[in-house]
Amino acid sequence: MTLAHGCTYRFVQKSFNHSGETIQRHFHKVMTVVLKMSANIIKPSANYNDDVSDHILNNPRYYPLLKNCIGAIDVAHVRASVRLKDQTKYIGRKGYAAQNIMTVCDFKMCFTFVWAGWESSAHDTRIFNEALRRPELNFPHPMGDKCYVVDAGYPNTKGYLAPYKGQTIRYHIPEFRRGQSSAMRAPRGPKETFNYHHSSLRNIIERTFGVWKARWANEYCDGIDGGP
Repeated sequence: MTLAHGCTYRFVQKSFNHSGETIQRHFHKVMTVVLKMSANIIKPSANYNDDVSDHILNNPRYYPLLKNCIGAIDVAHVRASVRLKDQTKYIGRKGYAAQNIMTVCDFKMCFTFVWAGWESSAHDTRIFNEALRRPELNFPHPMGDKCYVVDAGYPNTKGYLAPYKGQTIRYHIPEFRRGQSSAMRAPRGPKETFNYHHSSLRNIIERTFGVWKARWANEYCDGIDGGP
């Protein structure tokens, strides 16, 4: 796990006095085991569909309007090392190979579902629909009236709460901060008010991405991008 702290192979070779080939071989063995363990680590709590999160309960912006939300869904584009013949479909808008990773987090900033390996060109909705369709992935579906907050790129359907759409309806927090007066910055009408609180609540997954990037700082995590 030394590499998780931004250390290079060269640094590990010097620290443990082993060749690069040995370090790389054992590193991949460890990562294979970690990958197998991920299903037991990255998962929601047993009662994730039952309780109202303290993050919502203690904030009048979210409660009771968004009391049934149990987490947020988004994608991250992360640098990827792929075979030369596959690089074309993995090249993203920033010009380097990246994978599209679908993630779900709760309001304690813990990932509860991660599906990595999709090419950068794969559309977010396609990945989302595949995750819901394939039972072997153990996607943590919302039950009853519970739902996830999602951005405008996802379908607004039962269990997945998207914002109001429209060219004249603002959504992202920075859009409300533009203007010369407080009146211009304030949400206009119930739809923008809902979008403002929705965007603020969904920001939990952006903050979680930030913690992830800081914790696993290396050349690949430097490429973490919260999607289009």
